Amino acid sequence: LIPGSEFALIRGVGHLPCVENPAEYAAILASFFERVS
Repeated sequence: LIPGSEFALIRGVGHLPCVENPAEYAAILASFFERVS
């Protein structure tokens, strides 16, 4: 594992969560970026 990495599960999507559920994907990324910066 990569130190500082996190895992997030977005249910109901396949291989492209950024296309299938862009709002939840963006929220997860934004939250992570806020915590690490």
